[in-house]
Amino acid sequence: MKNALSLIFVLFSLSLSAQKTVKFVDEATLTPTEKEARRIKIEQYILKKTDVSIKSPTGYIRYAKELPFYCNSSHMNFGFINRDSTILIGIGVFKRDSLDYIRETKIIRKISPELINYDPDNEWLATFRAQVDSTNFKPLLYSGAKLKKYNADGGVEFSKSCDALLLNEYKVERKVVLNKKYRGIIEITYFIRQGTKADISKLVKNSANIIYYLLYTS
Repeated sequence: MKNALSLIFVLFSLSLSAQKTVKFVDEATLTPTEKEARRIKIEQYILKKTDVSIKSPTGYIRYAKELPFYCNSSHMNFGFINRDSTILIGIGVFKRDSLDYIRETKIIRKISPELINYDPDNEWLATFRAQVDSTNFKPLLYSGAKLKKYNADGGVEFSKSCDALLLNEYKVERKVVLNKKYRGIIEITYFIRQGTKADISKLVKNSANIIYYLLYTS
C-alpha cells in the first residue's frame, strides 16, 4: 500500500507538470467571468490532448463550480449533478502520451531501482489498489463489452472508503478507473448525498456513456 501511494504521488505530480499549459495566474485577482474562461480553456486542452468525449448523462446537468480534492483522490476536472442534487459525479482526466510513458519510466526506475520492470501502462491499477475498499463491494475488473462502452484498454469498478464528505454533504459510493494506452487515465467517482438511497450499480451502468475515448481518424 505504501509503495502504491508513493507511486501515485510521484505520477500525479508528473501529470500536473505535464499539463501546465496555461501560465500561473493568481485566481484571486480574476473576475468570475475570467475564472470561467480560464476553466473552460483548461478543460478544452485536456480533452483535446487525450481525445476524450464527455457528455452529461440523461437527467444530469453540468456542475458549474470546481470540485475540490477529496480523500487522496486525483483532481476532478469535470462534474455532473442530477436535478434534485442527490447524486454528484466527478471526473478526472489525466493525459499520458508516449513521451509521458518514457519520462515516467525513467524517473520511477531512478528513484526506485527495485521497480526495474515498472510498466507505466499499469499505473491505473496502482491507483485502484491504493484506494479500493472490498468490504461491501467486490471489485469488478472490466473486460469485453464493458470496456467497449468506453473504448478503453483497461478498467475497474470498486468501492472507495472515506469518512469525509465532499462539499460537506456528499458521500463517496463507487469509483471507476479507466485506461487507454498513450492517451490517459480517467477516474469517475460517484457521490450520493448523505441520507439518500440509490442503486449504485444501476447508476454506474446507466451512465456508462458519460465518457468515451475517441477513435483516431488519422
